[in-house]
This record gives sequence, structure tokens and C-alpha cells, in this order.
Amino acid sequence: MSGGKAPSQSEGDVNRSPRRAEWQREHLDEDTRALLAQTASMSSSAERFAAVAEALKNQPGAAQMGELASAAGFKKMVGQASFVLPEALEVGKDAIE
Repeated sequence: MSGGKAPSQSEGDVNRSPRRAEWQREHLDEDTRALLAQTASMSSSAERFAAVAEALKNQPGAAQMGELASAAGFKKMVGQASFVLPEALEVGKDAIE
């Protein structure tokens, strides 16, 4: 980048910018902030997934959410919205052209 200021971090895995903190104060309710604090202290994604699935199941209106409010439904939705990378890549094998 030439002649300008580097942009501040605003997106990505970790966003602890003042703008993010302000947005969270203005838009997240107490229960959501508590869930975020709880999952931030967890060491594995499996623990985080279980906490979010449990929170979905206990939300008002969970019955109207149908399968999505269950752990299996949430897992299915996350799986459909993501892709799995291979364990290892080999040069020349399965190349995308």
C-alpha cells in the first residue's frame, strides 16, 4: 500500500476493534453477550458448537424453527454452509484448471 494509512482490522476470525465493541453494545442483548463470553473461553470448536446448539434449542420460538433448533439440524445447516478441505494436497493431483 503506498501513500496511505493501513486499514484497521475490521473483519476476520478475531475482531476486537472499538467499532465492533460499540456495535455489540448497541445490538446484542444480555443473553447473547453471555453466550459469546462463554464460548470465547472454550478450548474446542466442539464445545462451542454444543453451547450454540443448546442455546438455539432453548430460545423462545424454537418450536417454529423446527429441525434447525436441534443439534442435528444446526450441524446439518453448518455443514451445508461450509466446505471441507483435504487433509493433504499432492502436486498435480485433483488440480483445478
